[in-house]
Amino acid sequence: MSNDEREKLRGALEPGPGCPPLAGLLDAAAAASPTPEERALLAHAAACPACGAELELAGAFTAPARSAEEAADIEWVESRIDPVATRAGRTGAPATASEPPQLARVLPMRRKERSPSAQPAWTKFAAAALLLVGIAVTLRWSVPSRPPALPDVPATDVVRGGALALESPVGEMAAAPGRFDWQSIPGAANYTIEIRDVAGDLVGSAESSESGLEIAPDLAARLESRVSYSWSVVARDSAGTEIARSAPAIFRYGAS
Repeated sequence: MSNDEREKLRGALEPGPGCPPLAGLLDAAAAASPTPEERALLAHAAACPACGAELELAGAFTAPARSAEEAADIEWVESRIDPVATRAGRTGAPATASEPPQLARVLPMRRKERSPSAQPAWTKFAAAALLLVGIAVTLRWSVPSRPPALPDVPATDVVRGGALALESPVGEMAAAPGRFDWQSIPGAANYTIEIRDVAGDLVGSAESSESGLEIAPDLAARLESRVSYSWSVVARDSAGTEIARSAPAIFRYGAS
């Protein structure tokens, strides 16, 4: 691999300025019932190669050992990362470290000295994993990329959240949506719609007195194909008091 290819590989796997902290991604992935903010983080990870790779790597680290030899290798690595905590876990003695270990994206480790004939099996898996990552990144540059899959959406055509249900757009679409539709709420005098990107930044907002809204030309110009967006609606009565709020729905067009 040339220096230029190494730089491209490193750049593809490094988090960008808009990437959330790894701890937040892990909490969102582990949540049994993700909040709207956690769903937005998972949508970002689905579209971001760096954050998606970190979630997959975290899942590999938390997966159970496949053999006794692999379990022994994992225990050795853990002892090098936090020797005080590992000794305390084995002997029952209290740990004496003054500060808890800090969560980092990269954990430096020294190589364990072994004889050439005792090379552990996990090193072969690590080398194969690095090779697969390099192949995947190379293919990403050489073959027109397909957008990552959208996060799971309900099987029905309506996304329900509280008393307000969103009807369309939802999920994958062949063409750009021309309007937003939702179910009306008794007593609602005004609806506010917000459209956000995968990072949670506001793309556009509008108000309507009906349970639907044509997409304005300036907003339509900001919606890009093969990019995931989320949208939600808030219903208010004639006094301006919020009476219902939808869960966010995710859509993307031009993915096929």
